[in-house]
Amino acid sequence: MPCKGTNAAGEPCRAPKHLLNPGTGYCPAHAPGGRDRMRELGRRGAAATRRKWSAKGLASDELPPLRSPEAAERWAEIVGRAVAEKRLSHAEGRAIGSLVREFLKAHADGTMAKRLEALQTELDEVKKRGGTK
Repeated sequence: MPCKGTNAAGEPCRAPKHLLNPGTGYCPAHAPGGRDRMRELGRRGAAATRRKWSAKGLASDELPPLRSPEAAERWAEIVGRAVAEKRLSHAEGRAIGSLVREFLKAHADGTMAKRLEALQTELDEVKKRGGTK
């Protein structure tokens, strides 16, 4: 026996049989006063989630300036710990991880460009001397 209620589209409610009140034939959402009870439960759940995820975050002095691969490694360690301790959400941890990856990529590109420039300068000097070092 399905719930006697209907969903927003006017279709029969598909609540599992074990959720139905045997006396009324309605699920908790469609029982008299069910809509208000469900809204209240939703509000309580949202409030609990906000409390759970109203993380303390990171203090400004916890992260070193992001200027080197070593600092990026430190960032990853600190952020990973903060996520594990629920001081940061998983989404915040992923966002910071993405930022660190982009920093490392830019750092590598900049390092490679400097190295290529130095090699080009060295090659030009070798050519000036007639091809010998």
